[in-house]
Amino acid sequence: SGSHAVSPDTNAFTVSTPSASTVSSASSAVAPPPTTPVAARSRIQNNEEDATGWMLLGRLYNSLGQFEQSFQAFDKSLLIKPNDTETLASYAQALMTPNQVEYLRQAKTVLERLLTLEPGNNQAALMLAMTAGQLGDLATSERYFAQIKPLLPPNNPAIVQIQAKINELKCQPQQK
Repeated sequence: SGSHAVSPDTNAFTVSTPSASTVSSASSAVAPPPTTPVAARSRIQNNEEDATGWMLLGRLYNSLGQFEQSFQAFDKSLLIKPNDTETLASYAQALMTPNQVEYLRQAKTVLERLLTLEPGNNQAALMLAMTAGQLGDLATSERYFAQIKPLLPPNNPAIVQIQAKINELKCQPQQK
């Protein structure tokens, strides 16, 4: 897979009022066309079974902050190709974006499914450690934190954040 990393300080997708030109210029940092929902829709209009087209549409809607449309597109992609790990990873990231409990629970389920298919996927393990921590699931957070902790420097912001959340959860009375 290509690298789609966007550093936090240069997030190309912070678009307040998307016009075709801003979306087109921002899209150079991610997957090739389609660059607008209209272009993505026309791609899948010709082939409703285009799982990649639905995934790209999901990513595009997520980047525009249109979360419900994003989730619907990922769901359609996964109906066509249920075990596509790239789609599962993109869907989990999209579900984490609004930072709402309902979506974090869904992200946790998607990440657990992804890690069943790809147990060595350290990016998914990192996302699951964070998500489980946010949901108060100490056991899951610790399990996946143990997988990724040795791979990152101790001062890595994600490591620091997850460790702090685990410490906080350990101090709270546990409830299921």
